[in-house]
Amino acid sequence: MWDSLLGRHVPKERLELTLDQEHGHINLLICALESQMQNGAPILEQLFALQLLESFLRANCVTEEAIMDECSFPLSKSHKEEHRSHYQSLEVISRKINASMTKEAAADLIALHQELLAHIRHKDQEVADWKRRQVDGLLDS
Repeated sequence: MWDSLLGRHVPKERLELTLDQEHGHINLLICALESQMQNGAPILEQLFALQLLESFLRANCVTEEAIMDECSFPLSKSHKEEHRSHYQSLEVISRKINASMTKEAAADLIALHQELLAHIRHKDQEVADWKRRQVDGLLDS
């Protein structure tokens, strides 16, 4: 979705991740954390995995928000608010992990996972479609 939209050819040897790859890594990190929770990994390992997930998610959101600002995306305010909501969910999960409320934290993580998948499918797609229409409009001029 994003690679062709941005008109970038990303050589395989480059270490920089594309947005689509970031989305894939975020999904894998969530699955890894879910597995740690289900298998009773030590709290510090769960918190480390959560911190890694948060870092990837924040980096992805910063990039998306820059794209929205660049292309004057009309729904950027609500999109950015959803990003903040995801961060708040991660904070709640962290508190529950710290309180040894693993089942509750795992349930919250599963809910966040579903929210993120829907966000990528719908909200990020809206941004991509908007940007594509702008690019197509420039090419038609």
